[in-house]
Amino acid sequence: MRTLVLLLLLWPAMAWAADAPLQVVLDHPCTVLYSIHGQNDFRPMSEGPVTQATLNLDRGQHYDIRAEGSDDFLHQWEAESQDVAPGAPPLHMMVTRVWLAGRAATIAVALLAVAVVVGVSRRRPVPSSSPSPAPAAKTPTAAPRADGPILSEAATRLSLFPPDGSLPSAIGPYRVLGHLGHGGMAVVYKVEGSAGERLAVKLPFPEVWDDPEFRKRFGRELRIASALEHPNIVRIVEVNDGGGSFPYPYLVMEWVQGRPLQECLCRDLPQPVENIVAVGLQTLLALEHAHGRQVIHRDIKPSNLMVTYAGDIKVMDFGVARKTDGTRLTATDEVLGTPLYMAPEQIQGEPVDARSDIYAVGTILYEMAAGQPPFDDPNYLRLTMKKVRETAPPLRDKNPQVDPRLERVIMRMLSKRPEERPWTADEAALDLKPLAGPGPHRFIPMGQESDGDEKTSPA
Repeated sequence: MRTLVLLLLLWPAMAWAADAPLQVVLDHPCTVLYSIHGQNDFRPMSEGPVTQATLNLDRGQHYDIRAEGSDDFLHQWEAESQDVAPGAPPLHMMVTRVWLAGRAATIAVALLAVAVVVGVSRRRPVPSSSPSPAPAAKTPTAAPRADGPILSEAATRLSLFPPDGSLPSAIGPYRVLGHLGHGGMAVVYKVEGSAGERLAVKLPFPEVWDDPEFRKRFGRELRIASALEHPNIVRIVEVNDGGGSFPYPYLVMEWVQGRPLQECLCRDLPQPVENIVAVGLQTLLALEHAHGRQVIHRDIKPSNLMVTYAGDIKVMDFGVARKTDGTRLTATDEVLGTPLYMAPEQIQGEPVDARSDIYAVGTILYEMAAGQPPFDDPNYLRLTMKKVRETAPPLRDKNPQVDPRLERVIMRMLSKRPEERPWTADEAALDLKPLAGPGPHRFIPMGQESDGDEKTSPA
């Protein structure tokens, strides 16, 4: 009876929650359109480009929702069932979250009702004359891996991020010598090991560790990068997931004396062919090694290619990499990367392989030869649509001085269809080798001298 009374009292709130509007949240401003399913009569959900749009649902109706200028549906929703309709693939690169506020509220209210009913109905236990059993002994368990709150406490206890902005004295057994760089997710310190060797330590910020996607990405980098050993790949020395004696995760790698390729390139200033070939050959050698071990990098870009002061190229940051051994990742993982350098199939969330990395290398070489990438648009949505729908403009249209042989090699790597690109990194390197001169192939910055700066890209 109590249950019936409580449900009757709570029913208006539950009904109101179920009728809450649909909210579409985007990661880039655009105009969101909607139509009743099948009528193809699209109207804007808001005035002009927005990052969040709201639609009041009518029960029993299907809705088609898409972005202006796109033929792809974001989702098809049915107001009554509040479920995704079959046959409506999401546009992975745009949608970051689509949810019904009423759904969450309904569940919360229902759980509250159940909790109240259980609390009211619970009876006191009847006293028993028999002695109470002794509590069972606790079974020892392994130390848990650090989660968000525990990580924040550990960071404070270990003084890893001093509030005055100073450097921590040590990270595990490594003595901190200086700051090398930082990004939005991690900081990189120059450290000294017990034998006096100079290394670099990547330390994730405690606040980002609360994000399960970041924890998965960082853990994937630990596992994959530590299994790769090649002169053109930044060497991993030690990995710590925070579950051992030092309760904070970190990644120890070789200290690269140099700078990211991104800092060596200038807009509208093409690089000499020797530098283009040097970057292409060394990057492809590193990728051939990784691909041979079933690892696809998926985020090859100038900021992830370190140029040493000797002119060598080292590939770093395997945080977005994936194994091609049959392991499936989520749709969100499938589109991780940097759109400016991503292959069309990766942007669309389709399966990727070695040819997707080769496309990214071709984009870098095109940028070096032309002084600008093949597709360049500050608007995120327009950029992704161009890469999916358009063919890269001929390289010699941007720079008529480019050797026609180099243009053919790069444009083949940039083929929209994966089957028209080189099938392996080794095949792409063979295409480049006829353009290489004698002697070692090294990158020499244009008009730059080594200034002794020490830099390591953090993420």
